[in-house]
Amino acid sequence: MKIAFIGAGNLASALMGGLIGRGATPHDLLAVDPFESKRQAAAQELRVATAERLASAEGFDTVVLAVKPQMLEKVCADLERGRQRSRRRFVHGRPGTGRGAR
Repeated sequence: MKIAFIGAGNLASALMGGLIGRGATPHDLLAVDPFESKRQAAAQELRVATAERLASAEGFDTVVLAVKPQMLEKVCADLERGRQRSRRRFVHGRPGTGRGAR
């Protein structure tokens, strides 16, 4: 299963590290983040592929939204605009956002 993480901060890094620790291969993970420093840290520490643009998550089975609560609405709208009848799973773990998995 290929999993893209939108956001490459502490939450995404912890989740990716846990997946790798349980046998996932870094080749199947992608960290998408607008900040170069976050992408570099994920690439160096976890050996995962990184990207700056949300469109890079196209083709991944699952997309994990690991962004700050105030960014969740914008990221969802951006993903919705770019999605074309995809069967991907969208997951987030932000309590109190009222959006749930998409």
